Amino acid sequence: MLLIGIGLVFAGGQDPRAPQRGSSLWGPDDQRGAINRITPAKTLEAAQRIKQEKIYSLGRVYEEGIPLFPGRTFKLSIPHPAAPVGDNRVAAHDELIIANLGHVGIGDTFYNGNDRRDFATPHGFTKLGIENVGVFLTCGVLLDIAGLKGKEPA
Repeated sequence: MLLIGIGLVFAGGQDPRAPQRGSSLWGPDDQRGAINRITPAKTLEAAQRIKQEKIYSLGRVYEEGIPLFPGRTFKLSIPHPAAPVGDNRVAAHDELIIANLGHVGIGDTFYNGNDRRDFATPHGFTKLGIENVGVFLTCGVLLDIAGLKGKEPA
């Protein structure tokens, strides 16, 4: 009977040793997720692995037509500039950006069991924002898939 019970638990995907789906290994108040694994010691280790001084820009220009996850929005508008003011004729442009940031959940449940209805407001999120992640540096692997396939990057 014990073997059948264990088989049913694992067949249902409910490993009793694992945290509940979407919950954090770092406690109920965690908003950083796996970034918690990047400790000062890991940062030092990453810095010591640098063997060549070469910089790759991994940034992407935000522009109309940027690839998006289905159902996402990105809109950039630059209204007319403000008229120059003052003795030194300072002028400015504003960039108006409307975008969906990448918060993903299952139904109303998001990272660490947070219910969307408790933190999503019409004016922003009160939890799970990028400001909670903090600064980090670690090793990464850069794969040139376009080059591997003999194509120019998009």
